[in-house]
Amino acid sequence: MAQAYIYMECPVSGQTLTLGKLTIQSGVGTFQYSPDAV
Repeated sequence: MAQAYIYMECPVSGQTLTLGKLTIQSGVGTFQYSPDAV
């Protein structure tokens, strides 16, 4: 199982936010949103 965290940096404030986590298992990807980013 592979996992990757997806980040975004606000161009105005420079703050980095975690958008969510992408998990890939057996060729199927699932994206789980971070509650703070939604």
